[in-house]
Amino acid sequence: MAFSFLPQGAATAQKGPGARRLVEVGLLLLASGRSISGEPLACFSEESLFPEHLCCDTTFGPVGFAKCWDETYTFVACCVHPPVCSSELSEEVWSFMSPSSQNTFRDFWRSSGFYEIGRVRRDSANCSMAFLASRVLAFTKLDWKAQWDVLQAPDRAILSSNFQLRAIVEALRSLAEEIPWWQLVSSQPWSSFLLGRLYGHAKKLAYYLMSDGMPILHGRLPVSDSSDSPADEEFRQLVKRRLNLGLPLPVDEARAYVAAEAKGKDGVSRKISRPQFGRVTAALVRAASVLTRSSAAPADLTVLAEAKEAVEEAQREFRIWAGRNEYTDLFFTRWPLLRLLEFLASLLDPGVARKPLQPEPREVLVLSCSDEALGEKINFEIPDSFGWTFRRFSPLAPSGGCGAALRGAVLQEAAVEAGEKRTAKQRWVLLLSPFTWEWDARHAGSVREALWMLQDPGTAAVGFPTVGRNRTWTWPLRRIDLAASDSEPPEPASSRPLLRRGELRYLPYPTGYHGSVRFCAAGDSTSGTRAYRLDTLARLITEAQAVSTAELLVELDILARRKAIGPGRTALACMVPPLHEESYLSHVELSESLAARLGLEEVHFGDGARRFHGPASALPSSCAAALPLRELPSQLKAPEIHRDQAQLQPSDAEVFVVYCGPLALERSLAESSKNLRWGQLLLRKPLSACADELRSASWKVPRDSWVLLLSPFTWDEQLAHPPPGAVLAAMRKLQQVPEAISVGFPTLGKDASWRWPAGRLRVGYWKLQARPLQNATAGPTSSPLPEGCELGDITSGTRLYRPGVLPVLLQKSVAPDAGTLLAELDLLAKLGKAPTFRLPDDQKRLRSSRRFPRPGQRVTGPALTCAGEPSHEEPFGAQAELSEVFADRYQLEAAQFQQGQAAVVHERCLGTNGTQPWGLAHLHSDQRLATRLCHRRHLEEFSGRVVSWWHALDPERHFASAKQGTLLTAMVRGGDVSMMPWDSDLELALYSTGPNPVLSWCELDLQFKEQGDCIVRRLRQELGESVTWGTDFLAQWLHEEYLTVAKFRADVGGMLDINFEGHVPRMPIAVRMFGHTEVRVSWPIWEYLFFEVFRGSFEKKVGTSGNIASSVGQCGSDHTACIPDCQQDPSEGPCIFEFDDFFAHSRDPEGNLFSREAAGEECQDREEKRIMHSWRLLLLFVVSIVEAESWVMCSRVQS
Repeated sequence: MAFSFLPQGAATAQKGPGARRLVEVGLLLLASGRSISGEPLACFSEESLFPEHLCCDTTFGPVGFAKCWDETYTFVACCVHPPVCSSELSEEVWSFMSPSSQNTFRDFWRSSGFYEIGRVRRDSANCSMAFLASRVLAFTKLDWKAQWDVLQAPDRAILSSNFQLRAIVEALRSLAEEIPWWQLVSSQPWSSFLLGRLYGHAKKLAYYLMSDGMPILHGRLPVSDSSDSPADEEFRQLVKRRLNLGLPLPVDEARAYVAAEAKGKDGVSRKISRPQFGRVTAALVRAASVLTRSSAAPADLTVLAEAKEAVEEAQREFRIWAGRNEYTDLFFTRWPLLRLLEFLASLLDPGVARKPLQPEPREVLVLSCSDEALGEKINFEIPDSFGWTFRRFSPLAPSGGCGAALRGAVLQEAAVEAGEKRTAKQRWVLLLSPFTWEWDARHAGSVREALWMLQDPGTAAVGFPTVGRNRTWTWPLRRIDLAASDSEPPEPASSRPLLRRGELRYLPYPTGYHGSVRFCAAGDSTSGTRAYRLDTLARLITEAQAVSTAELLVELDILARRKAIGPGRTALACMVPPLHEESYLSHVELSESLAARLGLEEVHFGDGARRFHGPASALPSSCAAALPLRELPSQLKAPEIHRDQAQLQPSDAEVFVVYCGPLALERSLAESSKNLRWGQLLLRKPLSACADELRSASWKVPRDSWVLLLSPFTWDEQLAHPPPGAVLAAMRKLQQVPEAISVGFPTLGKDASWRWPAGRLRVGYWKLQARPLQNATAGPTSSPLPEGCELGDITSGTRLYRPGVLPVLLQKSVAPDAGTLLAELDLLAKLGKAPTFRLPDDQKRLRSSRRFPRPGQRVTGPALTCAGEPSHEEPFGAQAELSEVFADRYQLEAAQFQQGQAAVVHERCLGTNGTQPWGLAHLHSDQRLATRLCHRRHLEEFSGRVVSWWHALDPERHFASAKQGTLLTAMVRGGDVSMMPWDSDLELALYSTGPNPVLSWCELDLQFKEQGDCIVRRLRQELGESVTWGTDFLAQWLHEEYLTVAKFRADVGGMLDINFEGHVPRMPIAVRMFGHTEVRVSWPIWEYLFFEVFRGSFEKKVGTSGNIASSVGQCGSDHTACIPDCQQDPSEGPCIFEFDDFFAHSRDPEGNLFSREAAGEECQDREEKRIMHSWRLLLLFVVSIVEAESWVMCSRVQS
């Protein structure tokens, strides 16, 4: 019959004899050509088993598809008046496909236009294109299994009972064999939609179905690429790179590629046989070149005729291949056929603005300071067609060395440009690194393409990725932190360590780069080989005086950084094939004269070394700048202390003293009560009980009294509290700073170690760290600070609180011990409340059940620390612990409660409440939260163990590679140090240049599922983690078709997606991951991933969850792990944010969980030692006076 009389599934849905009888009556009525209501019926409906375009298609015979008809419904009755290819039908179909359409594919599939366009697909070119577009769209909406069937077995799919598959196969075959390609690229709007959909979906197919997430490796599927030579690969990559960078296509190279000849053994030259797809690509390149180089519009008949001829030649070549092959390889070939067709369609689309051709950079002056042999090699390998000028200088150049020679050459060239009245902005100068170890035409091509693509980089230096002698990849962008003179203050930064005077640091960017310009990332410094506009370089080099080339590069970096408007604007690294050179930062040694001229005393070039210049001192002047309050305060001098106490007058002010600890302080407080009225809450308890005791007794603390909290770690009963004069002075100073809620004092330990406790708390990304203050204040204040005071987040354990503050903080606290309680008081004063986040299973907040105080109670604010008589106490940070309840409340997995080198790092992994770590990590990322620290640290450590295990099995043949987002992290997003903070999993491939042993572990099992289960069990034993199957259509298909397990995909521990494959050529580039793991990469694979999968964008997307087109723009939770939002205007380019340091990461470049801040630790340690020595001298002085007075009194008594 021509239709199914009931909707699909209706017959099975009806039950019982009554229902069956109703169906029979309905069938009889319908067979008579009448509906139940007696009205005539149409032959076809949306529920028809056989659609109209299939039944009436005369390609099946003179009466169409015979199974559609019976005595009532005949071909003549149903198809005598078929629909026509009208503009209305075409517009109806387009209404479902237009980019502005709000309709879904399901709406389209249910429409009459979807079926009618199939019947008239041969009536006109317009309807033919509409039919192809509709069925290609339908193909992209099939499930992955059905798509794979259509691709790898079209002969079976065409016989399927699913008419959709038959129509799709017909459309794809028509695309490959019948429709003229000129019609394919010139029929707008269908051409752009159809080819754009085909190219975009072909990338998805390679990315998902092929399980590697990358193009099929050389020598494998597709078969059409299996015999490609290195010359074919070189030409293919050149075409793809020009498409990636938006540069003119290589038409001259295309002609030479097709016409290339080679001499045979008989000495006769013959044309080299090129693969069919290579010849098609060359023809399409010629067609695109005709359209792009013409200044006329596409309507120029001469231009169109020439382009059409080239397209027709391409189709003739393609049909030679199509006559022997199915369309499958068209989707998986590495030749950019679909991409070129889409590009041609865009060139012929009148609605797409034509970009003018960018002129080739021909005026390039290449300057090299190298030995003669390398110089000759470089000059020889720069093609004459480039039109560049090369000049070499000897490294031992007289009159000031190579730096002076380069400086003279640049200034001379600038003078020539000025004399000829030409603009120096059009001239490039390429400085070649003195540490270049190899150069050939490919490297010259990389430089040329980068300059061609950029055209106007502004004042930035244009650099390139590099590969060292050991074939290790280096992403060259570095951040420059500079404070080089006393007259030039260090740049303020909220979270970076403050630079000392005369300090220079080259540091990697935590997530790779500061910004971007087209296909180049931006930062402060770049590779040694770099290009400048002549006018920019001339302005910089006029001030330079470096002797060597390496010194000159550093000096250019510093000069550009000082002149820049802001950070991250002075250097670029462009995504072109890498140059072969060592990093100049690993070899540079600044001379004493240059360091003195630049005002540098200490430099860090990123290799962990420090190089001091100038006379050393016990305490560098830079320390005084970083820590301005470290001179011994005048209040500490004994005569002034006595004078302060002598002038103290009785006061009506009441201070309530709170103490819990092992000491008996009643007598000491009673003796001082004549000068100040004390209220008391003294709890003589063991330290282990003090946190709970203080919380329980917090209601006893008056809300209208100043509160002096005495540290539980006070060690001297007689000097356990500050004298009344010091307390009154502290009250006065606290009143001068309205933002502050407490004030503390210097401390003196049992070992007479004097400490300045002021510091700041850094909390976020599952970490808490106590840090030294960078400035006298941790933030802005409405009034100047009192003399001798600093404002921060941390102070001493003994501290004076404003009225009403301490009781509220105590009631909010959850810390189980005294040391952590004091740290929590500081943390609560900073945050005001605990961060919140809901777990998916129970939707409960990760916090204590304790109730927060009423809204509006202000208990947040910084703490003052003021110079004066020290509090006799041990540092409470040394006693703090990262307890479970504290970590859970504040969402912490690592904490450092103490400042300085002696600080202990506490770690504790939070529970997941039954949620899988991988799932929880995705949930965090999808809310723009950093994934948990423990999860990332475990991932980094475990991935390293997996790679080490794989290498150990066969060190000669085994290697690992990164794929998908992990490869992006490893190459340009700071992966050499650690994962990005929002990464949730890793993707690896474990390859072997020979057979892969994992694939042969279970070859005695003949069934694919049995083999897979066996491999999974063995991997569990080997890796000690849970292992499950990974989805891999290709692996299963290979086994079904050829009874072989050629590749296998496993999910290890719910966090590692691993592919196993054998007979893979060793990839040439080594990339370091996480400081200890090496993976291998080939440039074509990386270029494909960056440009075609990630679309050449440097945008840092958070929360993609497998969909690279999506991201989360704002944090979805009130949490300290929120990733910074993008604040820039979208019109300025993609969202690119950068962290100030590696605090959000699992490790810093030195491998530390918490960075050792040189400006804080070293200076602070030196200062504290010096002040402690001064304090000891003061103590000795006071003791000597007391002893002398006692001796005099005893002498008088004796006399």
